[in-house]
Amino acid sequence: MPGLNRSPLYRWAKGLWLLMQGLLLPLMVLYLTRESPGPTPSVVLRALLWVVGAFFLILWLMAHAVLSMARFPLTTRGALRLTLGHVFTFLVSWVLFGLPLFAAYITCVTTLVSLIICGFLLAPAAVKAGLTSRRNALWASLVLLAGAAGVAWLTGPLWRELSRLEWWQAGVSLSVMAGSVWSTVRGLWRVTTLGATADPDSRAYDAEWERWAAPTIITLILSATAAIALGGISQAWGGGGNR
Repeated sequence: MPGLNRSPLYRWAKGLWLLMQGLLLPLMVLYLTRESPGPTPSVVLRALLWVVGAFFLILWLMAHAVLSMARFPLTTRGALRLTLGHVFTFLVSWVLFGLPLFAAYITCVTTLVSLIICGFLLAPAAVKAGLTSRRNALWASLVLLAGAAGVAWLTGPLWRELSRLEWWQAGVSLSVMAGSVWSTVRGLWRVTTLGATADPDSRAYDAEWERWAAPTIITLILSATAAIALGGISQAWGGGGNR
């Protein structure tokens, strides 16, 4: 069967990558239960944030299922480069800010920003390619604007922490985040209908995806469930905003 890399090192790298993706959402929620994102919104805005949050949760699961596993590198070297690069980014954020939970929060925020950017790029491209109407693209853009407002609200702790760093530390952190956003947008675009090209390794990718589909779906569902549970517990106990 094509594409099945049976190297133990490859399986270790891919398993570690999947584990990291599964931990991101719960760790971000755990961080936000200790550090309020910003001023408490009104009841209407809170309801809107929940709707937007549910929408982006679905996009998050889809993006990570596709990007994290369906197009995961087929070679051991590529798998190690991706996984260890992710670990490096996490460790850089941890060293600069001194908070491991904050490093997970940064990763989640950059992924959400990437989803929004990719969405804004897809809307006009889909109209130009004749895949949708201008009206549908406009509605999609309005939804993305609401999502952008929600993400902007979530970035409150990021700007507060950046203001406490030296200028060069803040520059390094922003550079790492910008690189992550660029890489994710590029990867998302590559697997869309508009960005897809003839891929000679498509059968190999499909074979690997079949092997890892079940653990990927289970891990991401457990991740989302844990994040929702932590958020619900935090709301019930009124723990947000306290360190």
